[in-house]
Amino acid sequence: RHHEAAMANEDDGEPLSPLDSALPTPLFDKVCEYLRPLDLVNLSLASRALQRLVNDDSYCWKQVCRRFTDTTPEDWNKGSYKELAVEVGYGRYGLLLRHATWCSVSAPYGGLIYVEEEPPSIVGYSIVARRSTKVDFERVAVFRIDFGA
Repeated sequence: RHHEAAMANEDDGEPLSPLDSALPTPLFDKVCEYLRPLDLVNLSLASRALQRLVNDDSYCWKQVCRRFTDTTPEDWNKGSYKELAVEVGYGRYGLLLRHATWCSVSAPYGGLIYVEEEPPSIVGYSIVARRSTKVDFERVAVFRIDFGA
């Protein structure tokens, strides 16, 4: 992929660090799978070559996105996996998606909220037990967060 090309394109005069020149692409990709978004951003600040690898290579950000969705950036009206990760998965409402079941204090309706993605939205449902002869549950939408049209 882009690892070798980014490393070879050092026409800006910046010398390669030992990490830049010695780390094979598959190993770099594997390391990136375990990094948080903030760690990827910090890694991209280490050198211009790493900046190109992290920012231009959607593989790193795609792996971050796979932690909270199997959809594409286009489904969320985003231009890249990096944008999807930063604005949806790890932005203001990302915690809702990454921890899908929540307890609420809405007394008469029950206290279980289930959050799921419906791109380009995050929707929260209250799980309500119906009174009947058998156990029956109903999902009632209680909030929707849209990420643009």
